Amino acid sequence: MRWFGRRLFGASKKLDFNEIVIFASPRSGTNFFCECLGALPEVAGYYELFNPQGVFGLGGRILPIICEQLGLTDVADAKDPRLVKIFRNTPLDALDALATVSRAQDRSVMSYKIFPRQLSLETIGTILDNDQRHALFLVRRRLDVYISLQKARQSGSWTRNSTVDVLPEIEIDDFLEWSARTDEWYADTFKVARARSRKIIVASYDADVDVPKKELIEKLNRALSTFDIETTLGPSLKSVRFKRQDRRGQPFEKIANGEALRASLQQAGKLKYALGSPLEKEQAEFPFIRD
Repeated sequence: MRWFGRRLFGASKKLDFNEIVIFASPRSGTNFFCECLGALPEVAGYYELFNPQGVFGLGGRILPIICEQLGLTDVADAKDPRLVKIFRNTPLDALDALATVSRAQDRSVMSYKIFPRQLSLETIGTILDNDQRHALFLVRRRLDVYISLQKARQSGSWTRNSTVDVLPEIEIDDFLEWSARTDEWYADTFKVARARSRKIIVASYDADVDVPKKELIEKLNRALSTFDIETTLGPSLKSVRFKRQDRRGQPFEKIANGEALRASLQQAGKLKYALGSPLEKEQAEFPFIRD
């Protein structure tokens, strides 16, 4: 694959092409966020490229084109192990190929997301060691994310289907252990990004992203100016592919032992922490939209 990366290197590194690398935990609103990014005419909006189960976001016409570029044949879908192996083992080659395909479709930007432990910190650093790749962190309240994860796992439904009637019981120790691991990943990844990226954005799902689609598209159009990326709004798009599976506002209403968990968190001095999000200080320094 090295020869392929070198052959495409010049084409994908032109100064008028940019990449937005979204770092987030699952269940942080990334599908909706990526959908809105892809609604900007200049942006090729991909999704989860480095999942060990599949290169998600390469459906439709893109999949056969990128497979041809990578020298793969008879690929039925994005879960093909050969495709997964290329993206996970040689991500720079894969991204260069995807950038070339995106440019051929008259896009000047592409976006994709990276979840915890999909790629090593060293690999993430190598990806960001490029002035045309920009780090965007998306965070959400810890307890909301964790409850959403448990609902998805218990119901087996990760998109679209309502999980209002799924009421898991949350153990405080399990939640706090998960939160500590997630916080560590965000902090470590942010440190890598800060060392390599000139500009960073930290978006909050609760403050910035949980709005109607049209409004988020307009906000993204403004926010990307931080990266010196100019986009246009194009036609108004109202349909939403990805929707919240449980729209109730308070996390304690979404689980079977809500009041008991609230009391346990209060007693442990962790209630404010549970209702907060990672990178809270960084959100103020690197806001989603800068005046």
